[in-house]
Amino acid sequence: MNGEQQSSEVLWSEFVDPPDSARPHVWWHWMDGNVDLEGIRADLRWLHSVGVRGVQAFDGALGNPLVVEEAVIPGSAQWREAVALAGATAHDLGLDFAVATSAGWSASGAPWVDKADAMRKLVWSQTVVQGGELTQLNKLPDIAGPYQDIPRWGVEPHEGSGDAKDLFALAIPFHSAHDALEPVFVRTSDSPTEAVTANRATAVEDFRLTRDLNNPSVAWIEQSFATPVTVRSCVIELPGPHGFGAAPPAAAALQVQNDDGGYVTVCTLPATQCPSRSMSFPPVSGTHFRLRLEAEGISTVLAAFEKGVVPPPVFRPLSQYAVKGFALYESGLPAHREAKSGFATALDYDALDTDARAAFAAVQLASILDVSSQLSQGRLTSPLPEGKWRVVRFGSSLTGQTNGPALPEATGLEVDKLDSERVRRYISTHLAQFEDTPIDGASGGYRLLHRRGSPRYGAFR
Repeated sequence: MNGEQQSSEVLWSEFVDPPDSARPHVWWHWMDGNVDLEGIRADLRWLHSVGVRGVQAFDGALGNPLVVEEAVIPGSAQWREAVALAGATAHDLGLDFAVATSAGWSASGAPWVDKADAMRKLVWSQTVVQGGELTQLNKLPDIAGPYQDIPRWGVEPHEGSGDAKDLFALAIPFHSAHDALEPVFVRTSDSPTEAVTANRATAVEDFRLTRDLNNPSVAWIEQSFATPVTVRSCVIELPGPHGFGAAPPAAAALQVQNDDGGYVTVCTLPATQCPSRSMSFPPVSGTHFRLRLEAEGISTVLAAFEKGVVPPPVFRPLSQYAVKGFALYESGLPAHREAKSGFATALDYDALDTDARAAFAAVQLASILDVSSQLSQGRLTSPLPEGKWRVVRFGSSLTGQTNGPALPEATGLEVDKLDSERVRRYISTHLAQFEDTPIDGASGGYRLLHRRGSPRYGAFR
């Protein structure tokens, strides 16, 4: 038998009966506190018997019924006993034993994470200021959530929950084209023959339009003007759930009424992880501009389950399109500004260019004043030069993002991933829960780095 034949036979033999180093590792879910010591032993023995050679244990919660006498809460004495047994049993069987960095399908969140250590976002407010005057600036948005004053979906907004803090302030020469256009009235698909009062129409915000819970549906909201206006950009805010079990996001399109009374599409505003969507386009004139929304129902999500399978109780259907904002601008704005500024992600950032034909009322960089040193407790302490200015006050506030889905006792704010010292403290506290339980693989790396005080947190990814 030559060397090539021997190599082929070894390859085939190891394919039929792989060595432990080539056998699979699996996620091992401890769901809704349903943890039992004998169940731990039984799970691991069975996993070993079918060829698994490693587990990553982590706690999650999807509303499953309790089938043990008492829920085992992560971090409790009963949980620590269970973790120690799991680690010992796994190693006795020759299984690697690893753990997640938090409860739930998350990265690093827990009840012990304080507001000061949690994830934050950029927020801003605008105030029109006359040169030569000392002015109190408008407050920063101060609600915990993904964007400006929009709360996390399903969480009641509470003023002050964002723990807003000032960062800097800029003064920009005032131009009326930077303000949203003010329609005469607004109509919606729910009341197509009724015009909303002018005061309400000026804001064009906080509308809720009927949406079919289960099936595809279309809704719209329309701004009307007394005389034709020219529009170059559009910003909408469509809050809604995201992630596993969420109703599909709405497809959004801006339309303008043509001379025949029909509607033609000006642009689409693709959904992202951010509730805000923005787009710019070549100038379009008209008197009636319509935001058209279309979405599938929750049945689309449920269709992924085989017949007879009971879906977990985590689905979030929607019976309304929530339109928090719908603004039209004469000026051009950066298209896809949410992805460009880190509130969302994109597969191809090179495809997010702003159409050069949308340029109008652009601000020259040299004309912008940094007035951060003149800001104290939300008030300008020194007057601006003569003229009319728009002061943009920038700050930060909490995203309110938590780990999960997990049991309430194991749920808390996600730590700020951009601060290595905060991440270090989080990892230290998290690992302390496992005491002397030996942890393999990546989590073993966490423990090794933690004990050596290594700053190389890139290794934690």
